[in-house]
Amino acid sequence: MEHPLPHLIIGDSGAEIAERASERASEDERASERAASIERWIVLSLSLSLPGMPSFIKSPDDQTGISGGVASFVCQAVGDPKPRITWMKKGKKVSSQRFEVIEFDDGSGSVLRIQPLRTHRDEAIYECTATNSVGEINTSAKLTVLEGRIHLAHSFSLSRAVRVEGDWRRGEERRSGESRAVRVEGDWRRGEERRSEGESRAVRVEGDWRRGEERRSEGESRASRAAEGKAFTAFSASLHRKERQYYAKRGVMTSLWQSNACHCNHHAVVEMRQGPHTV
Repeated sequence: MEHPLPHLIIGDSGAEIAERASERASEDERASERAASIERWIVLSLSLSLPGMPSFIKSPDDQTGISGGVASFVCQAVGDPKPRITWMKKGKKVSSQRFEVIEFDDGSGSVLRIQPLRTHRDEAIYECTATNSVGEINTSAKLTVLEGRIHLAHSFSLSRAVRVEGDWRRGEERRSGESRAVRVEGDWRRGEERRSEGESRAVRVEGDWRRGEERRSEGESRASRAAEGKAFTAFSASLHRKERQYYAKRGVMTSLWQSNACHCNHHAVVEMRQGPHTV
């Protein structure tokens, strides 16, 4: 059915023109559906009025496939005698190595299988015809084939995105491992510094202890020498006192006692170490 072109008014926008075209296409589609419905009603009426007339119990549905993929149409009919199913494309019986017709076991129908699909060659209206001695009926379905490259490119982009995300995640894990290794190394270095600091502190403490020991030893020796000096002084004083008493009893002159004082002091240390001096 042909329709006149919509009347264009100067000044119409592109959106308005597209809207009118879309409305016209919708009207054409509704008209085609009404025509198909009328055709099915006529066929059904004829099948009811003529005993044994073929009638479809399974009609093919419209299919959408991808270039390089597979499409299948199913058609089944009954009648008396049993009708024969034939597949047609553009008014001609299908015949190609890519077209396979699989008959049902009981002969009531068949499946049209197309593989691999070709975008421009296979896009068409496919008709299923059921024929017997009483009459003939037919039904049709549309096959739409999409470009496989678009879908392959989309799949490729998705897989590539998945790989990129996987690489990114692995990179993140590696970076996380590197940061963990850096933290471990930092902890090890801090541990080494603490051990070094502890060892140097221990060395300093040991040095302080040794110096303290030396000071204590020096103090003890000083105290010992001081005690010895005090004992010597006390012993000398005692010895001088006893000698003065000795010389005084015998009436010896003081000058003679003083001349002998140095000699007495010379033997004082020896006598002090050997034992008490008896006068």
